[in-house]
Amino acid sequence: VFIRGESGSGKELVARAIHRASPRADRPMVSVNCAAIPADIMESQLFGHKAGAFTGADRDHVGYFQQADLGTLFLDEIGELPLEGQAKLLRILEGHPFLPVGATKEVQVDVRLIAATNQDLQKYVRERRFREDLFYRLSVFELYLPPLRDRGDDIGLLADFFLDHFRRLHGRPNLQLADAAREKLLAYRWPGNVRQLRNVLDSAVVLAEENTIRPSDLALRDSGSGDLDTLEIEHWERKLITEALSRAAGNVPEAAKLLGIGRATLYRKIEQYHIER
Repeated sequence: VFIRGESGSGKELVARAIHRASPRADRPMVSVNCAAIPADIMESQLFGHKAGAFTGADRDHVGYFQQADLGTLFLDEIGELPLEGQAKLLRILEGHPFLPVGATKEVQVDVRLIAATNQDLQKYVRERRFREDLFYRLSVFELYLPPLRDRGDDIGLLADFFLDHFRRLHGRPNLQLADAAREKLLAYRWPGNVRQLRNVLDSAVVLAEENTIRPSDLALRDSGSGDLDTLEIEHWERKLITEALSRAAGNVPEAAKLLGIGRATLYRKIEQYHIER
């Protein structure tokens, strides 16, 4: 199965839904972000290695394919897989065994592969960054996940779902979403898709000073522009920590509970951002 969609549109959630609805649901689903694995260890992470196969390999490592045997392997950002790894992946999809790095015995696995990307893989094929044969092998069953801005009523449904989730998580069961705030959410373009909507409501539930989330509590500059005030994580972390400390009257353990993080983490952040208590 091959899932295409913009970043934050929910590709892994769709992959998990496919896994749960499959005969393999009682077996593991292993999720791997190919973009997060350095190219020089990609092969050993996916296919495993034997002790002594390379410098630093002091013990055997079972690769992701073996970990997902009889289950599902989700490869996100498949376009970041090096060409060498692509060749090995194609052989596995064709039913061939593979050889872990430094091994002498081949390994056979039975894995359902779900791949995903937010890139134009056809362009990658033209640029010879992605194997054409692997592209067509992956595209046998393709799902396109439209961006949130094109999904109509989904914005309101997801907003209600995330609001309910974060009200319970942050201990604010009576918090409501003002009509004007809802209208602002519905009119926004959501360049960050579902992930951005989730984060906006998470911060709004923490930052709302009354029992109603107002438009000013939403981390959006303009309902039609699609821009956040800033994308700097440090800005929002500092703002959330300051608000939590204010609500907890400077009590760090209580503020940590409001933020859903450990006390040690909060102390470190307070020192990092030079926040006064």
